[in-house]
Amino acid sequence: MRKKNFLNRVLQNTSCPQGFWGRMILRGMNCFHASLANRGMKQVEWQPNWTVLDIGCGGGANLKRLLNLCPKGNIYGIDLSEESVAFAKKYNARYLDKRCFIRQGNVCSLPYDDNFFDAATAFETVYFWSPINMALTEVVRVLRKGGCFLICLEASNPGIGGCGQNV
Repeated sequence: MRKKNFLNRVLQNTSCPQGFWGRMILRGMNCFHASLANRGMKQVEWQPNWTVLDIGCGGGANLKRLLNLCPKGNIYGIDLSEESVAFAKKYNARYLDKRCFIRQGNVCSLPYDDNFFDAATAFETVYFWSPINMALTEVVRVLRKGGCFLICLEASNPGIGGCGQNV
């Protein structure tokens, strides 16, 4: 029973990383989600000057990818976890508060103006959004008309399914 409780505590850190195990999870996310992120990001024709929001920015690796894909744009990250925000800020320190802006917050109440973003991304996070309808309404609210919403989730067969949808 003790092993099960320990494993549950570690795995619960995937939704809202905290403390030592949370930092370990964030390091793992940055590493093990890389192939999914690279596959997913190829589905979008990124524009150099886009303003992009990464929802559930976790360890910040996707923010760094977006900074490279939109070299004249601004990249925003938001995460529910204080640990994730701190980790992502360290990971992207070079561009922090210049072209990269990271804050703690909830997808169900995004702290951004209407029609602010050209694109939004969500990697391995939508299954934590609750209530999902409120979260999706918020994403649509902050996206410009015709904006791109990229959702990527690992599938048992990576060749099945797709990413990316214009709003």
